[in-house]
Amino acid sequence: MKNNFSEKFKWLALVVVFLGWPFFVSAGSCWVDKGAKHGDGNKKSPYGTIAEALDHHCREIKVKDGQYLEKVILPKNVKLKGESHKTVIKELVMKNGSEVENLAVKGGGVEIAKDAKADLLNVEISGAHIGIKTSGRGKLTVRDSEINDNGKGFYLQYGKDVDIRGNEVINNEEEGIDIRANVDGVIENNHISNNKEGGIEVIVGKSDLTIRNNIIKNNKASGIAIQFYKSTKDLGALRIAGNVLSGNGNYGIDCKIPSGGKPSAGYWSQSVVFGYNKIEGNGKGVLSKTCSFSKEEFLRATKTEEELKKMATEKEEEKNTEEEKQQTDEIDLAEQQRLQQREKDWEIKIDLEDKLETVAETLRKKEKEEFEQIKKQSFWQMFFWGPNKESLKNLEEELAEHRQNLEYIQKKLAEMKTEDLKGVLQSRWEEEQKIYENSLKLFRFYKRKFALIPWFKKLFG
Repeated sequence: MKNNFSEKFKWLALVVVFLGWPFFVSAGSCWVDKGAKHGDGNKKSPYGTIAEALDHHCREIKVKDGQYLEKVILPKNVKLKGESHKTVIKELVMKNGSEVENLAVKGGGVEIAKDAKADLLNVEISGAHIGIKTSGRGKLTVRDSEINDNGKGFYLQYGKDVDIRGNEVINNEEEGIDIRANVDGVIENNHISNNKEGGIEVIVGKSDLTIRNNIIKNNKASGIAIQFYKSTKDLGALRIAGNVLSGNGNYGIDCKIPSGGKPSAGYWSQSVVFGYNKIEGNGKGVLSKTCSFSKEEFLRATKTEEELKKMATEKEEEKNTEEEKQQTDEIDLAEQQRLQQREKDWEIKIDLEDKLETVAETLRKKEKEEFEQIKKQSFWQMFFWGPNKESLKNLEEELAEHRQNLEYIQKKLAEMKTEDLKGVLQSRWEEEQKIYENSLKLFRFYKRKFALIPWFKKLFG
């Protein structure tokens, strides 16, 4: 009986495997042709819809021209390839490792799933609220594509790594490319024009982004708008070079603070490095005054190497006149004084960083240990004898040293004139001052705390 059952079970398993095989094994390449019926997915007998190919777990789907009014959710590591931009789908969601090539998405746009890596090559995207939208991390590659006539062209959210090259981003109702904070990568050799807001808008905080060799023109706002937000106030690393920025409604390059707040001293200069850009014919000028870039940075952003060398030569020649020489001397003196002050402030900065490190890592640690010793005392120890006298004595000495360090730091900060060096140190000093005041308050509380035996000694002694 047992052997008979085993034989039946083996036959049942074989039937299940045989019938279930199509569901457990992914197909390789499949073909789709609109309207085809009863196909098995090969080139001569294609499926009629992309959904049918996905149902059969095809890993590479080749689609002939036609209107496929489908919302395509492309699974992990699946490739979708059209015949031309006459291969049209309505909407697309791309999961990790998916690739799309040589087709058009009209109406619903492209959404990159959270944290997904996705590639779009030679894709036309139009008529969507947002052309391409990302979320989370992962890498987005968009090459040789057209992102035109949408609400917003790109919406690249926090944390994405991007490679956007050789695309047209034209005639969108909002920004051509809207980039949130902490986006890394390259935006290169794109044509970005006639968008109803800015060509490129990017939040500087934590971004590590190269914007180079793009044509950015005739956008209603600015060509490139770099933005500061209080919520992401960290420095960024933007490299802007080789771009043509012309005919934009506001500035070639603008610095904006949409949510209010005040960037730290030198924020824009420390976050942006320029190479030469051709910037001309913009409504409000080359660079916004909000950026506070130095003359050197302005020239580096707008002049070629040859022009900069020529300017330097001409400046040398102008020094031949006495008046020019005097003016140059005054400028040089002021610059020398500024550099001397900066050098002095740099030395102070190093000294104060050491002091703050001593306060933070040594004194605060010692104070914490003494307070912990006091807190370990039992209720009755505290009631009869009060806080440990040795700990109180140590605390008094350490707090005195703490105070002296803070007073020394405050005095040295007052001597500093270079704001971008001073700003961070000032904030750290204020934090340490608050910590010291709280520790002093707690020390005084323990020192005044009632204890029975010391009270008797004082009363009868």
